[in-house]
Amino acid sequence: MISGRAELRLIEREWTSLEQYLGVPANRAALWPKSWQVIRLWLRTTLLFLLGATPVFAQQYSLEVSQYRHTSWTAQDGFFNGGIASIAQTSDGYLWVVSDGGSLLRFDGFRFVEWKPPGNESLPGNPILNLLGARDGSLWIAGVGLAEIKANGEFRRYH
Repeated sequence: MISGRAELRLIEREWTSLEQYLGVPANRAALWPKSWQVIRLWLRTTLLFLLGATPVFAQQYSLEVSQYRHTSWTAQDGFFNGGIASIAQTSDGYLWVVSDGGSLLRFDGFRFVEWKPPGNESLPGNPILNLLGARDGSLWIAGVGLAEIKANGEFRRYH
């Protein structure tokens, strides 16, 4: 039977040899993973990645690229002359554009249509500075004053 002191000396010698073998202090040697654990972990993560990865396609192969690309719009498409002062998109997919001339245009993906308020209402005074598409589908128009076009088409002006 080994005494307690002899057992401590034996453990101390084993730690010292481990420290020399690994090249790290003995108190840190226990923190180093064994090489087989590292290999096992790498194999598991690689296998999970390969099994979990699914092919993703950006578009259908039967469609041609020309169906997705449109380079310019002309006056025949309802586009205006001049520049764009502000642009926003509402949750229904429409793009709303304010021209340099102060016109508010709605773009549906094919053509621009000038939008005018109903009845005797008017847009906020020129210049219209900003457009904002809200989460509820409404469009906020900021100029000299503030206006809102709700998702149901209702127009409201705030002075």
